[in-house]
Amino acid sequence: MPELDQVLAQIIKRLTKYLERQKIIIKDNDQDFQLNISEEDTFSRLQASSVTYRFAIGPSKGKKAFALKTVSDGDHNAKSGLVVKNSGFSLHAGVATKAHERDKLEKICRYIARPAVSEERL
Repeated sequence: MPELDQVLAQIIKRLTKYLERQKIIIKDNDQDFQLNISEEDTFSRLQASSVTYRFAIGPSKGKKAFALKTVSDGDHNAKSGLVVKNSGFSLHAGVATKAHERDKLEKICRYIARPAVSEERL
């Protein structure tokens, strides 16, 4: 479904821009981040790297360990019926409800707003 792929790509683009404007996420183009902490202060270096989502040691030292979108669009597309997935986002286009179907609308809203892990599983 190329149309759904395009819609999802547009949603991802707009949502990412919105989250950046709201300062919820920060776009980071600097992959070679340097900490101004002495090599002897190991704990501070580990702590600073941790809070900035960067590797503290090893061959990737200073590089980002976390990113909102770490996989290219073509590498992580999955399709099934009216569902498309891309880089951790999914669009379910096969769900519809009419204005008077309040119970169905509430069920959809509850599904969308649910936490990533159910409280019972914690």
